[in-house]
Formats: sequence, C-alpha cells, structure tokens
Amino acid sequence: IYMINTTFIDKVSHSSQSLRIDNIRGSVLGSNIRKQLPEIDRVNSPEFFDELFSYHQGFTWIENLERIVERTNNIRPVKAKTELNHSEYMNLLDAPRRASSFVGSDDYVMLLDDLRRRCEDVKDAILVASHVDNVNVRGRLIEALITSDPEERTGLLKDLSDVEHMLPVYDTENGLGDYVRRFESADTYTDIKTKILYLDSNTKAYNVDKFLKCMGEERSVFMFFFVGIDDSGIMNTVLCSVFHDQLMKTTILQHH
Repeated sequence: IYMINTTFIDKVSHSSQSLRIDNIRGSVLGSNIRKQLPEIDRVNSPEFFDELFSYHQGFTWIENLERIVERTNNIRPVKAKTELNHSEYMNLLDAPRRASSFVGSDDYVMLLDDLRRRCEDVKDAILVASHVDNVNVRGRLIEALITSDPEERTGLLKDLSDVEHMLPVYDTENGLGDYVRRFESADTYTDIKTKILYLDSNTKAYNVDKFLKCMGEERSVFMFFFVGIDDSGIMNTVLCSVFHDQLMKTTILQHH
C-alpha cells in the first residue's frame, strides 16, 4: 500500500505527453509512484503515512502539478527506433502480398482450426476469466489459456478453480504475437484480442518498432485472432490479417 497524493507521484505514463498545466490527463502506473523519499529519510509505507501526509501538506497543488508536467515531458525513449536494412525494407513492403497469399491458403485454414480448437478446449475457463474486472489481467489470462501447452494449461485451470475471480497476472511472451506457428509457406505471428461484447473498449494493436522488425523478415505474416465473448461464453472467433481493410481504417497511431 502506497500513499499517492500528488507529492508522491513522480510522473505520469509515457503515453500521456499531452499533459500540461491546463490539460490534466494521463495514467499513473505503479512505477510512477515514489517508493523512497530520501529528502525526509522515509519510505512510502503505511507506518510513515502520518509523516508523509504532513510532508505533502508543505506543497501546493500547482507546485506538484508543475513538477509532474516537467518530469513527464522530459521522458525520453530508452531504445533507439528500429532501422531496417535494404533487404528488410523490401521484405516490409512485400508484407501485404505475403499476408494476402497466406489468407488464401490451406495453411490459413489450419491455423484457424488450431486456434478455434484451443478455444474450445478451455471455453469454460475463458467464460470465468471474462468476468475479471481488470482488463489487462483478463486479456493476458485468456491469451495464456489459448496458447499454453497442456501442462501449463493444467496449472492455469487449477488456479481458476482455486481462486476464481482473484486471479494472478500471467506473463505472456513479450514478442509481436501471442502465438507463433511456422508453416511451409510462412512464419505466422498471431496476436489474440479478446472482446467482451457488452463492454466498450479500444484495444491496443501493436508496437510499431516490433511490427516493422517482424515484417522485415522474409517469411513473416502477422495475424489478429479476435475472440468475442458475451454472458454465455464465446460468441464468435475471427482470424484476419493486420492489413484487413476495416482494421487499417480504424487503427489510431499514438505519438509515442
């Protein structure tokens, strides 16, 4: 448990660089909370909350806001942007053709059948997981249920039955896709996107640098597998290329 009055917020997330004194917006992540306060020789912990609050009262709202705005606007990327060589660049430009060829192939049908079978195998667990309020935990858990091997899946299902809605966060592979499968015609990277049909959401699509690097590979094909869920369970599943017309028209590019 941490105190998160404005005094103890270091900055807001890197996606919130529109933050200004007259435009208060942004998300505070766990890493944005100050855990150590060397200036008063205290840590941000309940036993010191009285002292921390007294310290907080020494600052005005505008003083803290100005500091948070400055810290947020000074965020710099920790990685250099992706640079492609000539061969990778040509592969990138060829990516839509590869995707179109794959969607019309028997390998596409094989991948779709594989993913749908995986959904069917854990459909009851997916229904339980769909009621998790935390959208990040919910999505990552359902992705893990679909992509895990039988042994890992047994562990996930055990956790579901033991703790029901108090679910832990499961880390999935930090690549472009959640599920990688190689065929004779292509290497496929599939990102699984769950959609609770009665909730509004604006799903994150992909990291641009990872996308460019992956599409720079000679055989790469990037797919989205959408899983639509309502109160009764999985309503529909769709496997489509990231270059699908409807996706291209509705994708929003974020500045960072």
